[in-house]
Amino acid sequence: MNILLLTHQLDYSGAPIALLRLAETLVYQGHSISLGTFKTGPLGVEFEKLGAQQFNPSLAKNYDLYFANTFLTVPVALKMAPNSNKVVAWIHESRNFFQLYGIDEKKYGLSDLKQAFFPSNFMLDEYRDLMPDCKLQQLRNLVTMDDVKRNPDYQEHFAVTGAWEPRKNQATLIKLINEKKIDIKLNFIGAQKPKDNAFSQHSFFGQIPISRAKELIASSYGLICASLSETQNLAAIESILSNNPVLLSDIPAHRELKSLIPEIVLFNPHDPTSFICGIEEVMHQKSDAALLKINCEKADKFFGRSAFDHNVRHLISQMGL
Repeated sequence: MNILLLTHQLDYSGAPIALLRLAETLVYQGHSISLGTFKTGPLGVEFEKLGAQQFNPSLAKNYDLYFANTFLTVPVALKMAPNSNKVVAWIHESRNFFQLYGIDEKKYGLSDLKQAFFPSNFMLDEYRDLMPDCKLQQLRNLVTMDDVKRNPDYQEHFAVTGAWEPRKNQATLIKLINEKKIDIKLNFIGAQKPKDNAFSQHSFFGQIPISRAKELIASSYGLICASLSETQNLAAIESILSNNPVLLSDIPAHRELKSLIPEIVLFNPHDPTSFICGIEEVMHQKSDAALLKINCEKADKFFGRSAFDHNVRHLISQMGL
């Protein structure tokens, strides 16, 4: 098939990276892909390496499938496609995301979709009332850590990923560490150092290439996420695939991940006691190589190449195109 992939941006955030992994799989399966974006970015080069063609407006009606990555591109895909049956959306935002940022989800044409995929199963129930006539299905992300090198300079640091924003809740994490005088160092990957704050023991790397981010995650002692809203935590899965422990906020996406990998440690970011207990458990797990290996094998089972390839083939075949 000739497939148009639509994304709102091409930076190193989760949704564009997820789309890149999908593009790799579609090319592997023999499909031709084109790419349209609202905003260019460093990932554009990676799509070019895959042979992705730049979107041609004169061919807007000629694609076999229109793949809208995130809710922002859904109205554009629906406007381009000859009919809505040829449009599928991969929604990477939970309903909580819309509430946090005051976004009117009804303005984005989601109720007009006939097919929609979601990384996590809990999202199907979240969106069901908004998209009553849409077929909602799960498509877990592809997550790999192939040939990632470890840098011993960061083996005492915990990785923390994502831009510095209220949803990611990094400020609360810093507050917990400071108030309880916990002696740990953090590597903030994807976040710039906030102004007017002195975090001398922590490092801020900003937006960095995928390979560098993976190196930092693999090299770290483990990963901590205090986020208030996630759909599927790619960095946490990358940490698990690196045989590292993770400490994750107790939210629906992380609870679903724990249902697949039971040894994941959850905590309440608003409860200092819960945080301290979580840190202690993660440190205990770090010394249990057998447990970490089992977690890694489970992560690969659910999020590895074989599972993703199978799921993409199955979902596309169901569309009957």
